Amino acid sequence: MPCARGYSVMAKAPQLPDFNDMELEVIFLTVIWDMIDGMVNNDMLRILGEDPNKEVRFQTSAHSTYFNILLVDFLSPQFINKKTPHDNYLDCLKAICAAPQFEMDKRIVPLTNVTAEFQAWLTTNVQFEKIWFPTIGLEADFKMTMHELLKICGNIAKHNFTRLTGCGRDFCDILERNNVKIDQMQALMIFEEFWEQFHDDVFHYHSSTICEFLNNIRIAIWTYLLGQQRKTFVSTPTKEIPTLYRYDEPVEIKDEYVQHLYWRLMDKAKHGPYIQEFKVTPMLKKRYQPEVAKAKP
Repeated sequence: MPCARGYSVMAKAPQLPDFNDMELEVIFLTVIWDMIDGMVNNDMLRILGEDPNKEVRFQTSAHSTYFNILLVDFLSPQFINKKTPHDNYLDCLKAICAAPQFEMDKRIVPLTNVTAEFQAWLTTNVQFEKIWFPTIGLEADFKMTMHELLKICGNIAKHNFTRLTGCGRDFCDILERNNVKIDQMQALMIFEEFWEQFHDDVFHYHSSTICEFLNNIRIAIWTYLLGQQRKTFVSTPTKEIPTLYRYDEPVEIKDEYVQHLYWRLMDKAKHGPYIQEFKVTPMLKKRYQPEVAKAKP
């Protein structure tokens, strides 16, 4: 299975070069495609049914937990780009769509659209009513974004309680803006109950939609890059290797490692995504929508 988290080594590396805009685009598109490969693949999940009524199911509960952890990494700040060091990878996609380096024949349009749609879905407030946390005797109505929900669930999955103090502060802030006050230790005390209600219920309900968004981003990246792949692909067959080829990378890509990534990215575009576009059933898009979500009976 492709492993997106391997790029954390690169993200923490000291003394990163001052990459130019084209080099940054190659880096981010490679990393983002790899991260989606690590989440949406046949080892992690199954896609059941027929369009437009498909459903995604994780192979096991462990796979759903791991998916949530990887998704939080995807939605968390990256530190490769010195120009915008606190952007997450969706923000980086949005910046690429605003000034694409390899644009041909409006191929960037699908990527622009799906990035905006996913960001809007993640950042719109959802109203939850009568959420019961028995450990501290709290019943609360509150709003939070799907991004906040996924982030808290992913961090609970990833860390033990000694590493969740920041997450506890975040949840306290969410409740405080909804006129509900608890302290940080109370937040830690109810995280198991939060997980049961929001990962096991809300996340699982929307996991098909999330996978659809991610797969559409992957397909849109491929659509955008296909013209560039064909433009720079050079067949160099020999008697010994009749399928030999190379890529003539743009002169703007000067960094040796980014040249390596460019060849990898063009190879990914050459072969294309291995999961085709799919449409998730509307029945998995009706609950937990902005301003109308209800607690599970």
